[in-house]
Amino acid sequence: SIYQYCSSVPGTNRIRVNGGPWFDTYCDTDCAGLKPRATGIHPARNGELKFEFKKDVGHVSLHALGIDRADDFYCPSTRPVHYYNFVFPNTDQNLNYNTQYSYTSRGVYCYMKGWSHLRTYHRGYLMNGPTSVASTATIQTLKPNTRYHY
Repeated sequence: SIYQYCSSVPGTNRIRVNGGPWFDTYCDTDCAGLKPRATGIHPARNGELKFEFKKDVGHVSLHALGIDRADDFYCPSTRPVHYYNFVFPNTDQNLNYNTQYSYTSRGVYCYMKGWSHLRTYHRGYLMNGPTSVASTATIQTLKPNTRYHY
């Protein structure tokens, strides 16, 4: 699931997974960032899921990202074994959008690139730079060609 929180500059932006079609997502303060803004099922190409975020309004943000093998998603007893959760830092920091930042969850890696800031008012990553830059969250070391729920 993709979680976004926008306490300032709410609005609609676009997301796509592994180069697929773009779809809209709306970010605001509803549910304090605890309500997923986008969900779906997608195969991990070569063990990778790449989420791209395109800014259409003033900011695009990413508060957290959770994935699970789609085959296990409907079976709660197996979920803790396969669930990967990335909750990003709730801090204020300027970033270089050409730099890659990395996180791990249960042996799976998430690489963030194309983000301009970490901000507490977005509870995580923020991009307010050029619209030509697509901000990404790339999950790697997944089981190749396996379907994952996000």
